[in-house]
Amino acid sequence: EFQHEFNKFDDQIDIKTGNWKRTFSCGAVFIDSLTTYNDMVMEYVAATLGHDFGEKGTDARNDYTKVMNKVKSTIKTLKSFPCITGWLAHHMIVRSEFDGKVILLPNMSGKDTLAPAISKEFNMVLVSGTQKNGQGKLEYVWQVKPEGWVISAGFPTTNLELPTFIPQDFRRIL
Repeated sequence: EFQHEFNKFDDQIDIKTGNWKRTFSCGAVFIDSLTTYNDMVMEYVAATLGHDFGEKGTDARNDYTKVMNKVKSTIKTLKSFPCITGWLAHHMIVRSEFDGKVILLPNMSGKDTLAPAISKEFNMVLVSGTQKNGQGKLEYVWQVKPEGWVISAGFPTTNLELPTFIPQDFRRIL
């Protein structure tokens, strides 16, 4: 069902120009969430394999590679849309085996390979959180710079000068 809806957008791209077809217009597409999509892909791959992941006599690495390749392919397809695009993702807390640092990564398959590298596919990485405002009330904020556990937040190439935390308002960053 998700793929059917997603393909409705992909089908509206003029393959000669890379722009939307003249009869279609869309300014932004955001998908909620990368974590849920990863789970859907895992279910799909398991169904097409005809066996459970890591079942005796199979190679779980190949099974998970199929999941990761499908997720990467969908991310790259979304990036090709001629509009603003984005994914919302849950995060997982991971301790690095190399230096013991605790970091946040997108919650998805490939926690050792894909999750640490996936942020390079995006123009910005925003990490949701809360902090107290001047009146002591909790406000939802985005972390837009690396700090503490969050190493992937930010903008790879930008002239935006922002504090580490900003209110959750797309107008501030788009």
